[in-house]
Amino acid sequence: MMGRDFAGILGLVAFSTTVLRGAIAGAADDALLTATIQMFAFAAIGWIVGSIASSTIEQSVRARFAAELKAAEEAAKPEVKK
Repeated sequence: MMGRDFAGILGLVAFSTTVLRGAIAGAADDALLTATIQMFAFAAIGWIVGSIASSTIEQSVRARFAAELKAAEEAAKPEVKK
């Protein structure tokens, strides 16, 4: 899910930045092709970064949940006296 969000954000930022730069420089026609290429490139980078971030967060939450579950199970065990 985060991969798609990051891809959309980075792709649109790259596209709009390149189009604005081309408009300021007066080369809007050439900038559209470059902007489209950069949009796809940055969208791919955003998808990869977002997927890594999502995976990292999911693993962290799973590990924390497992640790808390284990601690709760150990606290619920009756103590054995000798």
